[in-house]
Amino acid sequence: MVTDRSNVEDILPLSPMQRGMMFHSLREPDAGVYVEQIRLGLDGLDAGLFRQSWERMVARFPALRTSVVGTGGRQPAQVVRRAVELPWREHDLRELDAAGRDAWMERFLAEDGRAGFALDAPSLVRFDLARTGERSYEFVWTLHHIALDGWSGSLVLRDLLRTYHALAAGQEPELPPTPPYRRYIEWVHGQDLTAAEAYWRRALAGAPAPASPVATAASAGDAHGATPGANGAAATVTRYAREELDLPAELVDGLRRRAAAARVTMNTLLQGAWALVLGRVAGEEELVLGTVSSGRPDHLEGVQEMVGLFVNTLPLRVDLAEDRPVDDWLAELQGRQVEQREYE
Repeated sequence: MVTDRSNVEDILPLSPMQRGMMFHSLREPDAGVYVEQIRLGLDGLDAGLFRQSWERMVARFPALRTSVVGTGGRQPAQVVRRAVELPWREHDLRELDAAGRDAWMERFLAEDGRAGFALDAPSLVRFDLARTGERSYEFVWTLHHIALDGWSGSLVLRDLLRTYHALAAGQEPELPPTPPYRRYIEWVHGQDLTAAEAYWRRALAGAPAPASPVATAASAGDAHGATPGANGAAATVTRYAREELDLPAELVDGLRRRAAAARVTMNTLLQGAWALVLGRVAGEEELVLGTVSSGRPDHLEGVQEMVGLFVNTLPLRVDLAEDRPVDDWLAELQGRQVEQREYE
């Protein structure tokens, strides 16, 4: 709840994606699905200037001063405050050895992620700076995804570094004005959804249930706590994990050449491979899987520089049954995604 109305800069409706994230955050408050952590190792840092730079970023970008109110009502909204206290904490790990620092950081990331956010907090971001040496630090930027997406995060970090380097040189940073996120919210709420609804009903008519490797594993007795539901779908998924793999450079180059030969993007090539894996695991000849889009309409002025939540997840219907050249199949897959962008 906002008690000081004089500190309110703007009030906006939520975007459709923000409403979806709000729903899941309230339904599973301890799952931490939409809590993001960006971790940076920093050497030779002036911690004072670094904090000053973040103070300027919070003043520059309304998304870093935004909270969600009215979550129990029919019309929740996002409130932008004029000013917020920088949610900043510092930790000194210099007395720990390397193993101790690693263990501390692992515990911290887990506890910080579980802590989550109250959606009506003054800001849905927080910053932790852990000192590991004389001028060496580990920095963690924790945020709720409802406030901004990865593209926006990169814009914030870009301007943060520009500001830090300018201040370190005794200069004022020269940053252009930021296009307001309100412009996108007004655009998205001004759309005629009739054509979009007709498109999606046509595209998904008779489609199978969404493909899920978790559901398949659960059906086979996997102990993840997921319960098979109708059509093999998992009724509940409460645990998530991330697996990272470094591919050899020659393999990456080969994939790029293969994508170029098929005249598709690397993204399409990887999505095609993922669809084939899901199809074989699930034993299905047709799938519906989720794909992520930037959600930034090209014709909206300044959208590339806006900071907020734009990203969307779209259902992609994939036919694995037909026996045809893989290049033709990939081209159709990419064409379908291009078509979807008009209705994303």
